[in-house]
Amino acid sequence: MANLLLESSAFTKYFQLEAGSDRVISLVDDPSNQTFVSWLTLVEVHSALARRVRMGELTAKEFESVRRNLYAHLRLGRFRIVFWSPRQLWESISLLLRHAQHLPLRTLDALLLAVALDLKAQGLLDFFVCADEILCQVAEKEGITVVNPVKNLPLQE
Repeated sequence: MANLLLESSAFTKYFQLEAGSDRVISLVDDPSNQTFVSWLTLVEVHSALARRVRMGELTAKEFESVRRNLYAHLRLGRFRIVFWSPRQLWESISLLLRHAQHLPLRTLDALLLAVALDLKAQGLLDFFVCADEILCQVAEKEGITVVNPVKNLPLQE
């Protein structure tokens, strides 16, 4: 069994077919895996899908269909939602201090990475599933094992 944390660019691939979707779907649908998402990821997914509607890549009807599918999966308990703690907020500041002067680590990515580090410290994270190159790079610098579904690298524990 592997514990996974999906960030928004990977999580979206579960609901919208695109490069890397096959990898994310196989990881999430593996019954031996436990999949976590931050509540921040849920917010970011809505933003990403709305942007796709604005850009004409998705219709409003398709947006609603994806959203309903997302909520159905949440109701079924397919994903465990992780909420922030004050400790994680402080850790995100530390991450920005360590990395943001050299890499374009964004605020919300630092918050998600703090969640990943907290899960790892609790023994609840084996793989951080992420398709954002910068975030993958920072996560690896922090000692987190990353799976980039676009690169389709094999899992190694």
